[in-house]
Amino acid sequence: MNKYESEVFKRSIMGAKMVVLCGPAANKFLFGNHNKLVTAWWPSSMKQLLGKSLSDSHGDEAKHLRKMLYYFVSPDAFSKLYIKTMELTTHHHIHKYWRGKKELKVFPTVKLHTFDLACRLFMNLEDSNRISKLFNLFNIFLKGVISIALNFPGTKFYYAKRATKTIREELVLIVKER
Repeated sequence: MNKYESEVFKRSIMGAKMVVLCGPAANKFLFGNHNKLVTAWWPSSMKQLLGKSLSDSHGDEAKHLRKMLYYFVSPDAFSKLYIKTMELTTHHHIHKYWRGKKELKVFPTVKLHTFDLACRLFMNLEDSNRISKLFNLFNIFLKGVISIALNFPGTKFYYAKRATKTIREELVLIVKER
């Protein structure tokens, strides 16, 4: 930051135009504007993989949708809807992946547990094979999110697009089964 004369300057990062704000005044401006002057930015790869989503929406419609979703992640919902499932899933996960191990790779194990919980809580999935399949596809998707959006065979983005398509197809099947 020292090579720039100002605490506010423009840059281009991976082809996207950015404004860099530095210092306490910048933080106050950024966090005090309530998405009126500055909004969240998602990389091109993320937008192409997810399409239009709530995270990309702004204004009154987005506020309304966020209020509707708030209940499902509120403390009240956790106590009423999620605690029992979380407890049972965690006990099962510890017995299956942690017990009897001399060495444990924490990050991948906790990542799997978190994904397993999300599938059980938000989609009411119980089939471990289906959860495992979705988890593997999700990991491919994640690698593509932080890649350059070049859609040709062999790139992480290409495989992420294919994984995203398969995830969507799997989610449609889950909805049809209900």
